[in-house]
Amino acid sequence: MASCKGNPGQPEIKTHCDHHNGDKPLSKNPSNPNDRVEESIHYLSDGSITSRDVKMNEELGTDHQSSKNGRGAMNLNFSILISNRKGALDGFTTGLRIIGKLKTQQLEGEIKKWSRQENEQLEPYAPVIV
Repeated sequence: MASCKGNPGQPEIKTHCDHHNGDKPLSKNPSNPNDRVEESIHYLSDGSITSRDVKMNEELGTDHQSSKNGRGAMNLNFSILISNRKGALDGFTTGLRIIGKLKTQQLEGEIKKWSRQENEQLEPYAPVIV
């Protein structure tokens, strides 16, 4: 499965995704539809990512009591990622406030636009928006 590069060449504390985790297996495989990873994770308005699944939450890096150095297997709550996700969400919501109330068809169009995969990749931070 392809994922982001994860900030290679940086100290471990600044890496994330596969680069941070290495080849260690995760409790759920994002490329396996049966694992329903998208339904297990949630993005908060502060830009952090979390899961109700205790093991997955630990792997994301949100269970700071039990994950390695608080970063988990994936380090997805690395400060820059949190800031970037929050920035994407804030930018989107600001744009919506400027546009005003959207009709159902317009809102569905925005969801479709942010859910679209170009060359098998989503726009950066698209899951935060959708």
